[in-house]
Amino acid sequence: MLDVFQGLGALAGVASVIFVVWEKWFRFYPSAFLIARPLIEGGAAKSPYLRVENRSDRPILLSWEDGPPYTGFRVGLDQSTRALIRSLIANQTSTALEGLATREFPLYRPEGFDDLALDAAIEVEFTWRFAQPIFYKRDRRICLQIDKRSVLILTDTEDGDLL
Repeated sequence: MLDVFQGLGALAGVASVIFVVWEKWFRFYPSAFLIARPLIEGGAAKSPYLRVENRSDRPILLSWEDGPPYTGFRVGLDQSTRALIRSLIANQTSTALEGLATREFPLYRPEGFDDLALDAAIEVEFTWRFAQPIFYKRDRRICLQIDKRSVLILTDTEDGDLL
């Protein structure tokens, strides 16, 4: 009977160690997801945005490749004309996100969006790292995928009236 309790205690100890290591490693991992909101306050036309939330109190650096492949969203820093042109011709864009901050980046449809099948996956990929890393100095990658049908539903354009 004592062996059973020792075995359970050992399993609980191993589970505790795994949880502590996992929590220390992933607790400050930023969250990223796709949202849709009107281009102007009160407007009917919605546009997709990438929302990135920094859950750490330290600033992070975000980077993404501009001019993605045929099935990838282009990410803009903001809605300015300069940001749109940069997303078309620059090689890479980087920006900082302060600690405990949330920022929304406009997403521009891929060039062949109209030709894609409804179940085709469209992706957004970016890398992040802490501005002052403690021990892990490499960029970490986040890749989000959504199908064309979901984009159309999310932006309320599935019936084609606002295209």
